[in-house]
Amino acid sequence: DIEEGLTGGRLNYFDIYSADVRLSFTSTNEAGKRRDTSVAFRLGEYLSLNSMTSESGNRVTDNPVETLYYESLSGIKPHVSGAALHSLMQSWAKENDIDLNNLVIAKATLEFPFEYSGNYIALDNYPGNLFPCRRVRTKKHTLYKPIDEIYDSFMNNGSLNRSLLNYKPDIGFYLQDLIKKDSSEITDEDDLWLMQTISHTNSTTNVTTHYPDFTYYNIAKFNGTGCDRNPKLRIVYTVLK
Repeated sequence: DIEEGLTGGRLNYFDIYSADVRLSFTSTNEAGKRRDTSVAFRLGEYLSLNSMTSESGNRVTDNPVETLYYESLSGIKPHVSGAALHSLMQSWAKENDIDLNNLVIAKATLEFPFEYSGNYIALDNYPGNLFPCRRVRTKKHTLYKPIDEIYDSFMNNGSLNRSLLNYKPDIGFYLQDLIKKDSSEITDEDDLWLMQTISHTNSTTNVTTHYPDFTYYNIAKFNGTGCDRNPKLRIVYTVLK
């Protein structure tokens, strides 16, 4: 009999841009119980799957003065506190003598700029888009879903802008709903996480659904709050009289 672990197959490594490898095998244990196992690998220069650990966990901070980090999959994400954003809007309205109940937001954009390192190939590490997502927790699962603006074709879906070196997702609907709430009504479900997204269109119903992309591995660095080109919230609005 062949002793387990002494002989077997091998892993071949290929220097190619992208590939899919699927492995299926059947085995039996000492009790004769059959086990079927399937393993799928997605390979590529910037592709990997890491749902267990993250290299960026030690970079978590409440005040990213110099650098704001992004890592896909289980990595660190830019986070916008709904409570802090609500408080910011209240302070801004008070300073400008504006009643938030009369404020109509025509456009609101989050802007995350970054600097060009001089190596254009490095931009291939940056995600194709980054869009604000809400976190929904249940007893068994934690889910993330993009805010409703992503379904409006006239809104910016946070696509990578290589010319202006930034991401500028629109959050107008979200912000309008946020300022209507009382401070006591704000929960952590109003928080936003910046995540890369992907879409799927049902061939039967022709309905398109957007959701966070946990397939591709990407990393990015943005300017922190202390930089000249720092993250901003820009709004276009009118005040009803």
